Amino acid sequence: MTMQIQRYAPAALDHRATFIERHTLLHHRITIRPVAIADVPAMQDVIRRSFLVGYGRFVPWKAVQHWVATDMGGQMVAQEWESFTVAEVAGHIVGLVQLKENFVHELWVDPSYQRHGVGKALLEHAEMVSLQAGYLATKASVFAENLNALKFYLSQNWEPVGVPEPLELVPGVVLHVQKLVKF
Repeated sequence: MTMQIQRYAPAALDHRATFIERHTLLHHRITIRPVAIADVPAMQDVIRRSFLVGYGRFVPWKAVQHWVATDMGGQMVAQEWESFTVAEVAGHIVGLVQLKENFVHELWVDPSYQRHGVGKALLEHAEMVSLQAGYLATKASVFAENLNALKFYLSQNWEPVGVPEPLELVPGVVLHVQKLVKF
């Protein structure tokens, strides 16, 4: 299923583009579509850059180094690519979501496209697929320390469930997982 959503997005798609190019807004369509094997390298790139920009703000350096050294995101995409849906603008992948049953396992948006409707479009798509599959609610979890992600889900009318639970990422590095739900 492919859907097109009219949103504003940065004109330049290449992360090496100039500041002005990246921040010049033009009217582009966000296309939400099933993934193809040829998308895997672009998906891996989105996850790697999003991780460094987003998680680098709140994850201790020891865990960031481990994640980069083991390429956890890249490996996960290579192994589970068929379970993703991608968002593209002008033919370039700018975000991806992984929905398993009614649980959003992964939601990543290219740093140049954050706050331009890509995450919202992907999340709305995941919610729609979950409802069409007969689920009464869609679930997700985020690190409570990831304030940007938490604020994003709350802004989309998701509700926290319970209290954040500790999770040891690497020996000696503990973050807290906040479960979320949307009915």
